[in-house]
Amino acid sequence: MAVDRETLLQQPAMAPPPGIQANFDDPYNLRSSSLARNVSIMIISNLAVWMRLFTKFKIVRKLHVEDCKTLRLSK
Repeated sequence: MAVDRETLLQQPAMAPPPGIQANFDDPYNLRSSSLARNVSIMIISNLAVWMRLFTKFKIVRKLHVEDCKTLRLSK
């Protein structure tokens, strides 16, 4: 009883759990929520960096090594 490999690959690996119907046309994903999370994290981190640089330039008026590395002025 030899089964063709292509025939096996065209079948599902196993049946879905009871009460669940497989949805291969439009599967559930987290793309929109992860995009919103990534954008908000980028905005918050950029604000933090710009606030630090503003403080260093306008209030302290002195740059240190870590500030240059923040701006990537040194390697």
